[in-house]
Amino acid sequence: CVLYSLEDNPSVGELQFYFTAEQVKKVAIQILNDKHELVAVVNEADCTIGGNIIRFDSTTLPNGNYYYALVSDNQKTVKKMAIVN
Repeated sequence: CVLYSLEDNPSVGELQFYFTAEQVKKVAIQILNDKHELVAVVNEADCTIGGNIIRFDSTTLPNGNYYYALVSDNQKTVKKMAIVN
């Protein structure tokens, strides 16, 4: 899978996590704090081949710096984001 950066950073309101996949597999989108500790699991399900968008309401989190991660059985990709609501 290829996880893309958010269009807006700092991020406000509804976030759209976009990734592509070459095969159907179980993936999770996770939010981590600045110590890389799990804060929330946004979604955990089988993805589709091609582009996938997972939406998340960032207003459920306090403002600050976070990481978002795409996790599967054989991969973990992490990117940084700031939330300012």
